[in-house]
Amino acid sequence: MAYTSYGPLVADYDGEKPPIIVMHGLFGNKSDWHDLSEAIRKTTRRKVIAPDARNHGESPHTEELDYDSLTEDLKHFMEELNVKKASFIGHSMGGRTIMYFAVLYPELVESLTIVDISPINSRDMNDIQSIVKALRRIDLNINAPLPEVRKLADEYMKSFIGSPVLRQFLLTNIIQADNTFRWRVNLESIYRNVIPHLSYFPPVQSKFHGPTYFIAGGNSTFLDPADHEDIRQIFPSAHFDYIPGAGHWLHAGRPNEFLKLVTQFFSTL
Repeated sequence: MAYTSYGPLVADYDGEKPPIIVMHGLFGNKSDWHDLSEAIRKTTRRKVIAPDARNHGESPHTEELDYDSLTEDLKHFMEELNVKKASFIGHSMGGRTIMYFAVLYPELVESLTIVDISPINSRDMNDIQSIVKALRRIDLNINAPLPEVRKLADEYMKSFIGSPVLRQFLLTNIIQADNTFRWRVNLESIYRNVIPHLSYFPPVQSKFHGPTYFIAGGNSTFLDPADHEDIRQIFPSAHFDYIPGAGHWLHAGRPNEFLKLVTQFFSTL
């Protein structure tokens, strides 16, 4: 897994507390969290590590994309960096990855911060597959500068994605390499795996009893307040906060509010 590390690799700043590993969501990459990773490092005085998940960013592209493979990737990643235990922050797909990881490998986890996602399979994900289907139709074989290519792609996307924020986020995945344009994410693998795998949190037979903090957007539908008690059946120590007016990408849309909540949580560990 490709990654960026913030802070010293050998020892962290505050009594050798475990580092914080940040897992991005679907269509994201480690650079999305650059500013927040720096801010979290400074406020918590811990090392922060932000990897790219498989089929995203600079990590390898593979046919497999499910929570079993994402979880094993994370375990191997910690072994490679000789990280014995970590706290985790995960958004969306990354949030479900770290939840599953914590249930399977609780001894490797100090705490979880889950960003706008739930382990309860209560939300229809067909809209995400529709987005991927549309992105696959965008012709990137264009002789033009990168900003123009992204502008043309944006015009096409307006017919099925109304949110300018979401469109701009997706457009960052169009990159130029060797005088051609391509998607930084593996659209084919995402398209094949969203509905059968990524849309559903895997069944689990055990619990994670460590500190677990859910932060959601008040305008998002990914974390239903009605599911809190069911979530506590898997994460008994879970507590919840909602940022009013924020959507699914609350860490990008409301970074100051998000950072304040995260900092308060880590101060309790």
